Amino acid sequence: MPDLFQIHDAAKVRCFAPAEVLDVLAAPAATLGGRIAPNEAVFVGAPGTGAALRATLEAALAAHGDRALVVDHTDGWSFFSISGEGAEDVYRRVSMVPLPALTEGATFFMGRVCDVATKAFRRAGRIDLMSGMEASGHVLDRLEHAGHAVGLRATTAPAVDPVGVTA
Repeated sequence: MPDLFQIHDAAKVRCFAPAEVLDVLAAPAATLGGRIAPNEAVFVGAPGTGAALRATLEAALAAHGDRALVVDHTDGWSFFSISGEGAEDVYRRVSMVPLPALTEGATFFMGRVCDVATKAFRRAGRIDLMSGMEASGHVLDRLEHAGHAVGLRATTAPAVDPVGVTA
């Protein structure tokens, strides 16, 4: 039976820089990361770490001057996780975007989920969805409705490592 929880204040920081700069940018420790476009990447960390994550990325990109920009978008995006057996079934009921193959760690992908532009991560037993905060209520309603048929349980986020990024 899958679980659904929202992670409030999960850090979401975007980096804008030339492709060759982002190609060699190392993901900060304890983050999920994905490439949105050749010149744009996003990193997600634990709640309350947005400022520190922004500072870490700014330091990593400082040598590139005004060719690089780091923006903390924590307040602008919602973050939902569907975990456990049946998570894929819930996802398939709200999106026609194929799930990427499972790999070691998290696989980043994008597309429409619940009829909303979404950034997502797939991991073994878990799918994380990020969408604009303005659509948060809609996404939550759609996920709960879609999951009803497969026994989805709405629950609170884990108190320890809710994003699942620490070892």
